[in-house]
Amino acid sequence: MNKTYVTFELIDGNVHREIRVLAADKVRAEGICRDNGWPLVEGPRFHVALTYAAAKRAGHTEAANVAAFMDELADYVLSATEADASEPDPT
Repeated sequence: MNKTYVTFELIDGNVHREIRVLAADKVRAEGICRDNGWPLVEGPRFHVALTYAAAKRAGHTEAANVAAFMDELADYVLSATEADASEPDPT
């Protein structure tokens, strides 16, 4: 299973590296997109919603919503790792 991580920098210079994106973050990001009338497609809006969901869960932001988070977000990058060959196949 590939694992997704987000690294992001805030305007104040704080950098939070390789925060694991969980399934719950993906579901929250989908809800954020729907609430804001954003399309559910891979792209900057969905990625920012995903970054916000992971950052909020991990306690790296006190922003009340994604709009407030965007005001403090300088940049972000999503990355994925391939499945570790030592992990057992769950099937």
